[in-house]
Amino acid sequence: VGLSGSCVAMMRNFYPELIGDDMRFEQITKDMGKRTYEFSEFINRIIGIGRFSGKLNATVSFHDSCHGLRELKIKDEPRKILNRIDGLKLVELDQADVCCGFGGTFSVKSPEISTAMADEKLKHFDDTGAGILVSVDSSCLMHLQGRARRNGSQKRFAHIAEIMAESISGTAA
Repeated sequence: VGLSGSCVAMMRNFYPELIGDDMRFEQITKDMGKRTYEFSEFINRIIGIGRFSGKLNATVSFHDSCHGLRELKIKDEPRKILNRIDGLKLVELDQADVCCGFGGTFSVKSPEISTAMADEKLKHFDDTGAGILVSVDSSCLMHLQGRARRNGSQKRFAHIAEIMAESISGTAA
């Protein structure tokens, strides 16, 4: 179970490509991919969403990560979790499915474009009035929070696992 859609996508979808024609590892990587889950996917499909409930008074928006959405086809799973938390209001982010601009080496190779993409995503976040931006990908959160802090924003950025933990324990991190 991984806390990053990017990492899970690598293990599930791209490891078999990395080994090439080495038949010794082909079945191992295929089997590993079948047993590798992104966190919200695991909660919904394996544990069962009905076994989770929490309470947290907060207004949040959700950012779909590129790898979670496009490589793993994860869209509804995080929202189902957030909607099971009493007191939590989910305000959909305009263009939630548009890349935040991180993209691994993309942000290093094209920093001006990456920054502009982050700024656009943060504008949409500000427009929601939500105090917390939630995602299933730590790299997106790191990128957006870093850019927000540079711009003076004190809004919060949190992984869905953090929000779940807080809703169960009754304490905000």
